[in-house]
Amino acid sequence: LSRLRLRQKGTMFPRLFNTVQAAILMALLPPLFAFSPLQPLQSSFCRPSHPLASRAPGGVAAGWRMGGVLEEGDTVAVVGATGRIGRVVSEKLLRGGKYKVRLIGNDLETAEALGSLGAESVLVGRLGQPGASALLDVRRKGVVVDQKMGTGLALETPGELVPLKEALRGAHGVIMCGSTSMFPSTRWMLGEAPVDVDVHQTRNVVGAIGGETRRVVYMSAMG
Repeated sequence: LSRLRLRQKGTMFPRLFNTVQAAILMALLPPLFAFSPLQPLQSSFCRPSHPLASRAPGGVAAGWRMGGVLEEGDTVAVVGATGRIGRVVSEKLLRGGKYKVRLIGNDLETAEALGSLGAESVLVGRLGQPGASALLDVRRKGVVVDQKMGTGLALETPGELVPLKEALRGAHGVIMCGSTSMFPSTRWMLGEAPVDVDVHQTRNVVGAIGGETRRVVYMSAMG
């Protein structure tokens, strides 16, 4: 009995320590988010009047018919399809078989693996720089791809590059899945810093969405 009591008393200190840790973390979170680069993007994208949408090149956002319901057979483009969230979303859509799915990501190997599940098109490229608008169609013959660091950049046959607007043309739904590391890492050096993924990439995609799009979903994660 005495040993049992001792063990019960001993468990109090780790629990207390964890509680103190949680309290400190909760106290620090608000200041951290106050300086977050995501702040300009916190409001909903499901409104054509969104300030980011109104600044989109060409004002295409003004033609959005947001809030529409997607029907079976409609086309859905997944931007960030090879990321942490995008892989799950893409696989669910492809295995569900309800929609035609276009995959847009930056990792060639992952994109090809997902594409084998029946994607309508598979495009790779980095959209995290201001004005980035070209993607590589990995299914077109004669394309040489630079696989160093998974950049997915075309080395030859630049004519095989697909403009982002063309990649999204006719898409009834667009799902933006952004994910990157919260703390500095090699991913940041490759153009996947939070500001690249959550600000520049989002602006580029918003500016390329056409009037056929009825539904836009935005998701983002850091880890």
